[in-house]
Amino acid sequence: MIDIVRSCGYTNARTVGGIGTRAETIPPANMFAIRTPPLVLQQTTLAQLQKYVTDAENSGGGLVPFVIHRVCNGCGSDTITEANLRAFLDWLGPRSANGTVVRTMAQALGAPPPPPPPPAPGIASLAPSSATAGGPSFMLRVNGSGFTTASTVRWNGANRITTYSSPVRLDASIAAADIAAAGSFAVTVADPNGNSNAAAFTVAAASAPPPPPPAPPSISGLSPSSATAGSAAFTLRVDGANFTADAGVRWNGATRATTFVSAARLDAAIPASDLSGPGTASITVVSTAGTSNAASFTVSPPPVQTPAAPSISALSPSSATAGSPAFTLRVDGANFTADAAVRWNGANRATTFVSAARLDAAIPAGDVAAPGTASVTVISTGGLRTRRPSR
Repeated sequence: MIDIVRSCGYTNARTVGGIGTRAETIPPANMFAIRTPPLVLQQTTLAQLQKYVTDAENSGGGLVPFVIHRVCNGCGSDTITEANLRAFLDWLGPRSANGTVVRTMAQALGAPPPPPPPPAPGIASLAPSSATAGGPSFMLRVNGSGFTTASTVRWNGANRITTYSSPVRLDASIAAADIAAAGSFAVTVADPNGNSNAAAFTVAAASAPPPPPPAPPSISGLSPSSATAGSAAFTLRVDGANFTADAGVRWNGATRATTFVSAARLDAAIPASDLSGPGTASITVVSTAGTSNAASFTVSPPPVQTPAAPSISALSPSSATAGSPAFTLRVDGANFTADAAVRWNGANRATTFVSAARLDAAIPAGDVAAPGTASVTVISTGGLRTRRPSR
């Protein structure tokens, strides 16, 4: 029989029973007849299982192989109930302090232990580890360990298309829909060797876009748009758009006192000094939003004043008798000036300026020596006026 077992490639075999109150030796005396306690049956009590162990401990220790065919509740005589097995294992655990440990037969007989299973994957970091809600799709790099070609990145438990780069790196395609809303999302790696720890990916709420900058002011018209040099101070109405309460009207770059009327109108106080001489002034509006276009204000030179020509309304006297002595002729009229001169038949006579409405002229006796009609005129820078008195 032993030859048959050997021919099948086995290195050991057991019997059932024969161990008594002692333990099998390590190594067993006969590798093809390893002694055991009696077969564990449905009626085997927890106390009996415990006694097999304590008997071995008390007799110097050794190997106690248990033969258990099935774990089942009431499905056969050669079984152990789940409750009995759990209670037995719970009792065995703390006995490692006494040197009693549980081993496989291969371990107990000195065979090398099987290699440990491959480690489960682990996540160390994510790159990136956050995004803004509403962003585009992106590639998520998962850094860690224990990754294999069978590893799959999961986003909140749902598989994502994964590219294996190395045992320490995976790349996963994250769709825009995955980050459509703000929140914290668990990233894990699933693998036949186990599941990784969870790494948190944060999706922050998108901030509102900044408001557009205010539009700069603009000027569409001035009222008035011109004045005469030497005019008095006045209020300039500036029409346009995008005016604000902090807007100021500038005259050739100098700010003038400004009243905000509306977003489309400003009133500016223009002093007389701005109109002292002819020229063209540049009108602009400045506010925190910027500077407007320039509008032109024309200051025209004053019109040339042509003095009014003198006029005669009456002479006193307006007649004389031939041969009369010299006399003073009073000339009444208008627009007389200090340089005005009374003329008798075109010849100037000594003239006294009394007022703009009166001149006195000295008429010598020779001017009235003979009868006739004399032409009396007044000449000045304003012109010439004539009156012909009779004599």
